[in-house]
Amino acid sequence: MKFIFFFVLLFANFVSFGQLSSSIDVLAGFNQSFRVYTNDFTPSEMARNESEIPKFNYHLGVNYNKQLASLLHFKTGVRFVSMGYKTMENDLVFGDGGATTIQFLYDYLFLEIPINLRFEFVEEKKLTPYIEAGLSPNVYLTNRAIQIQNGERRIYERMPSAVDFEKFHLSVNVAAGINYYSDTETALFFQVHYNRHLTNLVNNGGVEYQLAYGLEIGVRRSIGNSIRP
Repeated sequence: MKFIFFFVLLFANFVSFGQLSSSIDVLAGFNQSFRVYTNDFTPSEMARNESEIPKFNYHLGVNYNKQLASLLHFKTGVRFVSMGYKTMENDLVFGDGGATTIQFLYDYLFLEIPINLRFEFVEEKKLTPYIEAGLSPNVYLTNRAIQIQNGERRIYERMPSAVDFEKFHLSVNVAAGINYYSDTETALFFQVHYNRHLTNLVNNGGVEYQLAYGLEIGVRRSIGNSIRP
């Protein structure tokens, strides 16, 4: 909690820099995510891990941007982030000769607060490439498992449990992209991004982390001052 409180104070200081531009983003992102492990495995665990593959996910949110210098910007905000993984389709054959095809999908929903710095390589151009990086506190909200058997879906919802899942996570995120300024107050942006959780997903044994990479698009609108010189 002290970590989050520190950045709230930092955010308040940035807002007070009235001579520099501020803006709001509305964004949507699409990514592939999966889980990674850092511990040793038994042969059965290794077989399970090899059967898991990345899963398509999404995130939605808003950002607040504050210009710190001509090419440097601070960014924070809030977004709902879906991460997870899935298993490959497996054919199960029963002793009586019957068979079925089964697959599992796992979704984990987080509330994320990005705290990034963005560096833009040029100014006063319609197309502006940039890079950004930072840390994000995350609050675990819920998860669900989806079983697909012979084309039939069964969804199992599960609320947070202090016994199973860590409630608060910290992740690192980096991105590279380009801004397109349609005028001095509005910009579209497109970026590729990478996000890796530094906090173990579970607190009851195994060591596993969520990881995602993908694309993000959004619209930026100035607040008061122009977002371009």
